[in-house]
Amino acid sequence: MAPPTPLSVATNSINRLLKEESSYRTELATQQRRVEQLQAGGADEDDAGNTEFRLRQEERAVEETKAVFGPLRERIAWAVEKLEGVLASGMAAGGPEVDAANDALVRAKATS
Repeated sequence: MAPPTPLSVATNSINRLLKEESSYRTELATQQRRVEQLQAGGADEDDAGNTEFRLRQEERAVEETKAVFGPLRERIAWAVEKLEGVLASGMAAGGPEVDAANDALVRAKATS
């Protein structure tokens, strides 16, 4: 089996980072829903004494998840630059790898 080309490595890197960002966005939405439920008084009867504690924990989790996006966006931007460099260097001869790379670039730039 041939080793992966620099183009495929750079493309896969962007795809992985975009998937990671999507996962964090889903996690953030779930955490925010839980915070809203706790703020609205949606605690179980068995858990009523821990509502404030759970709310603080969920709010902390939301803030920690939000903190991930800055560095993640920087890594995506770096990966975009790297992929653009590989494409510009002429290392890519064309074909499906170039199409996949261009698609990854479009998706990465659309989310920024």
